[in-house]
Amino acid sequence: MSEALDAVLADRAFSGHVDTGRVSVVGFSLGGTTALNLAGLRFDGATQDMRCAIAAEAADCGFFLRGGVVFADAPGFAADARDKRIAHVVAVDPGFGGAVVEDSLHAVTSAVTLINLGEAHRLPAVDVGPRGNDLAARLPGARYQVVAPASHFTFLAPCEAGAARILADEAEDPICTDPPGVDRRAVHAHLVDTIAAALELAR
Repeated sequence: MSEALDAVLADRAFSGHVDTGRVSVVGFSLGGTTALNLAGLRFDGATQDMRCAIAAEAADCGFFLRGGVVFADAPGFAADARDKRIAHVVAVDPGFGGAVVEDSLHAVTSAVTLINLGEAHRLPAVDVGPRGNDLAARLPGARYQVVAPASHFTFLAPCEAGAARILADEAEDPICTDPPGVDRRAVHAHLVDTIAAALELAR
């Protein structure tokens, strides 16, 4: 991400349109983790391994464990990727909040907005609220918002008719299944407004 920003700022076709004092990052799920890493949060692999030993099928464990990942040995998992050019981060349902290195919480200088999707249907692995890893309270100055009703996968694009049944038949993640009554397009519009407000952007 930092190299992508380098490239944009070095390209005269784009650089003149960038307000370098307001560079922001928005990320969802593991992208939210990346955004927080850019803000200065670091993650401890041994802590994540311990969490996965307790709850191997948690959403931030099962996929990786099936691939043989040992977080303590994973290159880059504990890296300091802080980019001081990042003024604001918006992380939607970010992963690995329970594995944040405590010392790094107080080193973040970017403004941070954390958003959770759903209340009753919230994915526990990305719950940064008081019922989850409570990252929203642990990270000084962080703003926290909840968009509900929704679930983690509501963030993704609307699905074709019948997609939820096909995914269920294939035993895949339920990326097309939303809580009853949820309109993904309406949730997306609400998210856009919420993120724009967090970044103080006029719409």
